Amino acid sequence: MTEQASTESTEGTQTPSGQAPQTVDQLPEWARTTISELRDEAAKYRTSKNSAVDEAKAAVTAEFEAKLAEAEKSKKDVEAERDVAKLDVVKLRAAFGALSGDKAEETLSRADEFAGLIQGSNADEIATHASKLAGLFGTGTTRTPAVDRSPEGGDPALALNGDPLLQSLKSALGIN
Repeated sequence: MTEQASTESTEGTQTPSGQAPQTVDQLPEWARTTISELRDEAAKYRTSKNSAVDEAKAAVTAEFEAKLAEAEKSKKDVEAERDVAKLDVVKLRAAFGALSGDKAEETLSRADEFAGLIQGSNADEIATHASKLAGLFGTGTTRTPAVDRSPEGGDPALALNGDPLLQSLKSALGIN
């Protein structure tokens, strides 16, 4: 039975002159039909694979573009915050310079040096550390309050060679 099947398959693929066919057109009708069906099936799988690949590419591209847009928006927000902070620093330096008058350059230099010593990663930590540093080193702007040294706190100045001076000393010392 196997000899008969192998004889039939070789007999069906031979041309009348006894040679093997060189093109598909030289094959018998059933072989051409089978080849055509197989080619159609392979094309169907190829197109479904290509469409799946295209869908996956489109999904990945859309996801990437969404993340990229989000990152660009975040970058623009950070840049805007940075620009506002730079402008605030310029305004503060200008106001500080205007308020300190003739000593503007010296005051700004001292303020920059003081700011360089401050540590912290948020506003609360920075404010706390700045207060500690100011307490340790002093601010240099602390002034002692004016004291009225005249007797009895009155305005008229006392003569250094008069009786009122002697009287105020005796009363202060408790001597009668």
